[in-house]
Amino acid sequence: MQSLGYFTESYPTILGNDIAGTVEAVGSGVIHFKKGNGVTGFADVLASQNPKNGAFQQVTILRDCAVTKLPRSMSFEEASILPTYVATAAVGVFLVLDIPRPPAKHQGGFLVWGSSSSAGTAVVQIASSLGYTVYGVHATQPTSRSLAHMRPLTIATPQWSETLLSPSIPRTSMPS
Repeated sequence: MQSLGYFTESYPTILGNDIAGTVEAVGSGVIHFKKGNGVTGFADVLASQNPKNGAFQQVTILRDCAVTKLPRSMSFEEASILPTYVATAAVGVFLVLDIPRPPAKHQGGFLVWGSSSSAGTAVVQIASSLGYTVYGVHATQPTSRSLAHMRPLTIATPQWSETLLSPSIPRTSMPS
């Protein structure tokens, strides 16, 4: 982290990236949020070096591009883990695998190892939204919601190895 410039250089500081809560006020240029909205967001205290941007405090300041409204069905506790695992998934898909960002649409299969983990479910969502047929490998039984974006692939799936090794599934190597 230090070599990337993301390290606390002055004290006192307030850390924390993931946050969920209620909007108390918005800046003059903010158009997508208003006071009272339930939101989750990614605080950029490590990048900005500004303690006002840390998540671990009663009130924090977030960039509007790093915030999203919460659906009524999601609690603040559930939402508080979204920012880091969605960011982790996005870094893996777009930066590490170098898959073009939207509006590019893709075809073929996309295999997600650990698809029932927090980052894995986010990768499933991203790959599905890009147009891929998503195959998930996971140790636990996925929920019906997660199955909506995946094709099950188990040892009992007829011709599972042929499906997985199909030439239509793009292969991308991890950088060394």
